Amino acid sequence: MQKTYEVEGMHCQSCERKVGEALRAVPGVRDAEVSISTRIATLEADDKVTFDELNARVQQAGDYHLQAPSSGVPHQSSGHLHIEGDTRDTSEIEHDAQGEKFYVVHDRRESSLTYSRPRDHVIALEHTYVPPSDRNHGIAESLTRRALGYAEEHGLKVLPECAYVRRFIDLHEEFQPLLTDNSQAKSETSGHAHQHKPSEDRSKLATYWPLLLTVAYLVGGTAVSMFVAQTSSVMSSTGMFGMSVFMGLFFVVFSFFKMLDIDGFAKAYSSYDIVAERWLGWGYIYPFVELALGVSFLLGITATGHAWPIATNVVTLVVMVVGTIGVVNAVVRGRDIQCGCLGTMFDLPMSTVTIVEDVSMALMAAGMLVMLV
Repeated sequence: MQKTYEVEGMHCQSCERKVGEALRAVPGVRDAEVSISTRIATLEADDKVTFDELNARVQQAGDYHLQAPSSGVPHQSSGHLHIEGDTRDTSEIEHDAQGEKFYVVHDRRESSLTYSRPRDHVIALEHTYVPPSDRNHGIAESLTRRALGYAEEHGLKVLPECAYVRRFIDLHEEFQPLLTDNSQAKSETSGHAHQHKPSEDRSKLATYWPLLLTVAYLVGGTAVSMFVAQTSSVMSSTGMFGMSVFMGLFFVVFSFFKMLDIDGFAKAYSSYDIVAERWLGWGYIYPFVELALGVSFLLGITATGHAWPIATNVVTLVVMVVGTIGVVNAVVRGRDIQCGCLGTMFDLPMSTVTIVEDVSMALMAAGMLVMLV
């Protein structure tokens, strides 16, 4: 028996995945398809499965709940853009061949899907970005449909580097023949995991391994530096020396990963940072701020006066406190999104680990200020 419900509380593709996994975990549910664009969940389930049982399971997954659809039978999204009550056809999405992007502008705010052409007959769909005020209106889906339609029209194979595009193709089998051989295999593996294996099954160690490895390198480098400090007169306080080296290396290394894909980082960062979501430019500037702070900490090791280290720690404290606010807000709201701490190179989830990281850096900066003053 098919059951259809509207889903409230979803705001991204991760929410779509979490609701789907929650519904499929209910005994008696054979399959469940959830769409972020239509806010509709369609289930194949036994008659004995009740609404209360389904709704309770969905609420356990996050700040979501079900309700009976306001209109009869749901329909699949046709790729329309729903912006402030307007319905816009995908034909209004422009193609900038020179800039290698598909885009649409609403009230001078541009939403875009960028691409590249790594080789003949292949189009790599790289990043999808929608300004915060225009999200949850199906714009990302329409951009994706337009790009996939373009690929189909021109006989191109698709390399879905963008996570949103990959998930969209996983859920829409009609587009899967467009995939390149390598991405087809990855998509099939991803789709299988989506249907049968919750994200919680992934090892915590595997999830945070890139972050843990990076921190281990930083701790090791700091330990060596502290050993050198104990046998020299580089700095009067070995503890302050160690914290300066650690924070310097921390910012330099983390800025490196962000600079590998500044555009991708800026757009990911804008999804949760309280400054970047209002001004995207901050996302592009932030890696350079981290690099400057890292260099300042390392150069401040041998600074003769206190002005330089004090200024460095004050800026660090402000930056980390502001960053922590956005992270805490995302975690408290149950947003299952990618953490930008290591850029877009690693799929790190936003969690309490991110909060601990930011708070620790803020506390270290505050502690050094106390020691300096």
